[in-house]
Amino acid sequence: MATLTDRVKNHVLEAISQGKFDIGEVLPATEEIAEKVKCSTGTVRKALTDLANEGVLKRIQRRGTVVARKPSTGHVCLILPPEPHTNLLLHHVVHSALVNAGYEVDTVPTTMGLETVQTQCTQLLSSGDAPDCLVVLEPSNKALYPLIEDLAKRAKRRVIFQFENQKTLQDMQLLTPDHQKAAREVVQHLLSLGHRKIAIIAGGSPGESTWSADSAAHCRDLLEVSGAIYVPQYLFTDKHPKLIERFLKEGVTAYWAITDHEATQVVNLCYQAGLKIPQDISIVGRHDTPWALDCHPPLTTVSLNPEGIAVAVVEALNAQRKDPSAINKVIKVQPRLVVRESTGPVKA
Repeated sequence: MATLTDRVKNHVLEAISQGKFDIGEVLPATEEIAEKVKCSTGTVRKALTDLANEGVLKRIQRRGTVVARKPSTGHVCLILPPEPHTNLLLHHVVHSALVNAGYEVDTVPTTMGLETVQTQCTQLLSSGDAPDCLVVLEPSNKALYPLIEDLAKRAKRRVIFQFENQKTLQDMQLLTPDHQKAAREVVQHLLSLGHRKIAIIAGGSPGESTWSADSAAHCRDLLEVSGAIYVPQYLFTDKHPKLIERFLKEGVTAYWAITDHEATQVVNLCYQAGLKIPQDISIVGRHDTPWALDCHPPLTTVSLNPEGIAVAVVEALNAQRKDPSAINKVIKVQPRLVVRESTGPVKA
């Protein structure tokens, strides 16, 4: 929990960061700051002394306390996803948002191999200006977990974005997609087009507890309430040729894939089986990758909302600076349904 002194320091730092006080400008009187923050003048004096010791402020006789330099927002170690498609979506937008917010960023790609990643992180931590913030994007490779846990112990502020809605790394603030909202938007869209038998990827195998299984469960509930039929599909048991057979046998008219890449594969197999998209079957992808636009026809898909993720990362780090207990708050980023030509009305 932030102390009153921390609150005063954050109040002053935020005012300087926002440009309310330029370098060389005199801060308001101690009494005025105390009134705004609702604390004693003694607390304000202690906070200003701390900031002067840090070099942000300078005490000048007969003039007062002046701004000596702009405060540093923080130094981030940004660990990228091992999965290249997720990396493609998130890397640059998150990096740019952090830099624009005043953070110094050291990027660690995880596609280079675990040993190389460990070496790079060790070099960062042993430098004179070691990162005080850790941002991890979808660490699907569990071999990275011990390294991330070690980095988390050294970082004051810590954020992880991952597809799973439950924390897999306890010392990180969790950012995650709102899978329930995504399911609601997909189901509402398909129902509005007249679809009543909808196949949805529900994970790799039956009985799994994963983000895709949770997402499919939300779809099942929504479809059952509407009177439509939910047809679960599984990546490891419903291989693609069998998938098309089930579509034809069970009269499925719409399908929500696990990723855009998988959706494009299903589109190609449908064409090979003589099915037209979207006249015979509507296809929905996930994540809005470049494949979505390259597909023929272009895919209707659920965007991860990379810009929303980037904003949430910056806001989470800033919130932890003001209140360390903010790390316990789970933030759900709102996805967006992008409607294109791969979905259409059910054929009469």
